[in-house]
Amino acid sequence: MLAGEITSRARPDYVKIARQTAIDIGYDSAEVGFDGKSCAVLTAIEPQSADISQGVTEGEGALHKEQGAGDQGLMFGFACDETPEEMPLPIAMAHRLMENLAKLRRSGKFNFLRPDAKSQVTVRYVDGRPVEVTAVVISTQHSPDVKYEKIRESMIEELIKKTIPEQYLI
Repeated sequence: MLAGEITSRARPDYVKIARQTAIDIGYDSAEVGFDGKSCAVLTAIEPQSADISQGVTEGEGALHKEQGAGDQGLMFGFACDETPEEMPLPIAMAHRLMENLAKLRRSGKFNFLRPDAKSQVTVRYVDGRPVEVTAVVISTQHSPDVKYEKIRESMIEELIKKTIPEQYLI
């Protein structure tokens, strides 16, 4: 389901974009639980409300030239110097694991992998600095015929050990 508010002259083919995105991710057959070629796509895209629009559309609203920030959500987080991307090390490592898992899946090296996955990395800190990865959790959708041992060995040897810097794997 695609839902939201947007004011634009563009008229994108939302259904086509949604289907192609699902296929590009790897959801391309009923065998993986979802098929972008045949799934239902519901859209509920409406013009932005007049109250919000008058605050962000130039030439409208009470002060015309002064514009607001639009319809903002709440965001939480912080930047730090633990990684080049200025994110906490556990988050950066979890992101790298998922990026590399997607590469492994797309390469065909592990044909049992499917698109849905998640990761968690636990890091021990000493004096505010990361010193050791104490746990890595990888949860990945997979074909039903693959044995747990094969998944576990593949994730440890080809994903975790090749993604997490050796200095943290004590």
